[in-house]
Amino acid sequence: MLKPKKIPEIVVLVEGENEQKYWDAIRFLGKTKKFNLWQATEAKIKSLLRTIKVSSQIVVIADTDQLQEINNFIHNISSLKKHCKLAPIVILQCENFEDELCYFCNCKISHLYSHFGATGIDNLKSNINKEKHLIKKLEKIKHNSSLMWSRSGKNSQKSFDDIKNLIGNHDTLIDKGIRVDFNS
Repeated sequence: MLKPKKIPEIVVLVEGENEQKYWDAIRFLGKTKKFNLWQATEAKIKSLLRTIKVSSQIVVIADTDQLQEINNFIHNISSLKKHCKLAPIVILQCENFEDELCYFCNCKISHLYSHFGATGIDNLKSNINKEKHLIKKLEKIKHNSSLMWSRSGKNSQKSFDDIKNLIGNHDTLIDKGIRVDFNS
């Protein structure tokens, strides 16, 4: 009789507290860790990898609003790939979490400010993180979680093709053993 395959532990790397709060609130698979792969040094990557099992499936949710450290980002993704048996899955957010939030709630940022009693972006982030019933609060403004991260990098200010070209084409990444959700 064949042994059933063991489901790998899923580790979700997110850049900010808002993404972590949302992921934990929707109670999706995996445990989250706040970790910015765009800015992480070699020492920080090594420290992170000591906490992740080789058999884990890593999912990276990355902003695309600041692309200056693209080489560092790619190097860090490659380090994840070398560490784990399974290729990391990279989901590129359209700009950042707040833009994704607007998209899947079908509203403008000003509506999010109003809904969360915020006066600016920093206040909005703080209020989201303090919200004890985040999903219920989002459902009041027609939250549709199936749209979350469905655009994956197709942002309005920078063309998606520009971001894709900076990172490399899909075939090149697959050759390197990295799966990237481009949804194009």
